[in-house]
Amino acid sequence: MNDLESLIFYVVTFIISAMIIARVGKMYKHQEEIKNFRFKIIILTIIGLGIPILISSLRYYVGTDYDNYLNLYNTTKNYSFLQIFKEGEEILFLIIIKIASLFDNYQVVFAIMAFLTVFIMYATLLNYKEKLSLGFLFFLYLFMSFASSFNLVKQALAVVIVAYSYKFIFERNFKKFVLAIIIASLFHVSALLFLPFYFISSVKNDRKGKFIRVCYVIFTIIIVLNYQRIVGMISSVSIFEKYSVYATEVESANREAILNIIILAIILLFRKPLIKYDSKNEIFIFFAIINGLLLLTGFVTPFAKRIAEYFGISNMILLATFPNLAKTKEQKITVYFLIAVYAISMFVISTYVLKQAHILPYQTIIGK
Repeated sequence: MNDLESLIFYVVTFIISAMIIARVGKMYKHQEEIKNFRFKIIILTIIGLGIPILISSLRYYVGTDYDNYLNLYNTTKNYSFLQIFKEGEEILFLIIIKIASLFDNYQVVFAIMAFLTVFIMYATLLNYKEKLSLGFLFFLYLFMSFASSFNLVKQALAVVIVAYSYKFIFERNFKKFVLAIIIASLFHVSALLFLPFYFISSVKNDRKGKFIRVCYVIFTIIIVLNYQRIVGMISSVSIFEKYSVYATEVESANREAILNIIILAIILLFRKPLIKYDSKNEIFIFFAIINGLLLLTGFVTPFAKRIAEYFGISNMILLATFPNLAKTKEQKITVYFLIAVYAISMFVISTYVLKQAHILPYQTIIGK
């Protein structure tokens, strides 16, 4: 496939996948009226999730970091389990490589990672199916985030595990939250940086609570203004030393930050109705602010943009909430349409026009 054919392939398959998951979401709301509900749900879910999983699993030299992961596989596939645990970081990813080595096929690594990433993201979105459209949430994930998993393979999985941990923040279950973050860090150690944000759950919506949130924001701004120095300090610790390159690496283009600020401005404009619809959105709005601030550091280093990924899922949840703020059915359909056009447009611009992430053209391992 050439670039245009590949783009059409992505858009069509993503829409089909989201439509199937939308059907699943509707079935959940009427499960008592549906015969063989569990069987039908399982079949449709397998098909709906199977589409993006297969696309990611079967890709061949698609994504900027494809070669890096291939080299990592070849370097570590013969590690013993003792060597894996001696590594001390990202152990679970090395175990997946070990499993793939049993089949003597590096493609198995991509298949397992794709399955875990998509499945855990779906499990995360299920937590919001009572108030939001499951299909539309999955649609936004596919067009706004899924493509990044072709490059940031390890971190993409860590991000969805952290996103799943949001539920433990709302439940104020610190033990499960910490366990989720530790598991995420065993795929990508940067997930540990999300740990302090658990405590935002105990902040009340009063003067003291607002002051604490402001302190979090100020803390993030300090990171933004002193990022290179902080990364240099962090990378002096042995398990973070491989990130020392980000203390000096500069990236001038950062269109995502500009676009994110526009979306963030819209979110803040509708802050009160969003919180009125669901009180959880107060934390999501806070995460959206943190996400925006971290993205600003993309003008200095791409690593900070990667850290922003842990907060970016909140933007999708907030965008999926907007249609429910509409007063009429016609307005609701219009809002759905506008957000969908925005998501698809951003996907087209980033992948086809700007050639980001190098996921075009798409080609598969079949026949290679």
